[in-house]
Amino acid sequence: MKIFTKSELYAIWKNICPPKAKLFAWMAIQSCIASKSVLVSRGILNNNIDLCPLCNLEGETSNHLPLLCQYAWQTWTAIIQWWKLVWVSPPSLMAFVSMLEP
Repeated sequence: MKIFTKSELYAIWKNICPPKAKLFAWMAIQSCIASKSVLVSRGILNNNIDLCPLCNLEGETSNHLPLLCQYAWQTWTAIIQWWKLVWVSPPSLMAFVSMLEP
């Protein structure tokens, strides 16, 4: 299994990541995606409807949905194994992005 350095990860992120993925990641880090927790905080949804629709265990937040949900983690695990990488799940999207800086 290959372990990437920070500069290698940064190069991958900078060069081959599609613009839509970069935009989504940037919005998620800023907590601007329309997750249920954001919609509840804006008064669009009721307080009792903020659970993740996939796992129904935790609130759907910008960190939970793409990274911490057990179903998202299964997807990430499959991708990581396919790429033959060694990786430890970061606690938040901001921690993930900080790993990518050179």
